[in-house]
Amino acid sequence: MILRNLTAHPVVIIIGQAEFVLPAEFPTPRVLEEHTQIGTGRIDGHEVPLFELRPDAAVGLPDQKPGVGLIVARAVAVACPGRTDLFVPFQVVRDNDGRVIACRALARILPAGS
Repeated sequence: MILRNLTAHPVVIIIGQAEFVLPAEFPTPRVLEEHTQIGTGRIDGHEVPLFELRPDAAVGLPDQKPGVGLIVARAVAVACPGRTDLFVPFQVVRDNDGRVIACRALARILPAGS
């Protein structure tokens, strides 16, 4: 399977001692969302708006093609439960500050209850 990186940043995959960098391809698919303010919360005397977000459709996602896997943001994969070609970075590797710097695998997200 040929893999394409449709995230907004390079994806580094570590396999054994080898490190592979897949550059980002643009445009990057994203998920549209509806939002509704449901109230406010308080932090140190300041009001913070609270919202509900409802994911809608993914946009900018190419059609599925045999033999091609697309690495996408997790939100895009979750919004497209019928797509079998979408993968997200998995088994992440973090630096000393806790930032994700690479992954050791890719994963397909299945719909809840599958």
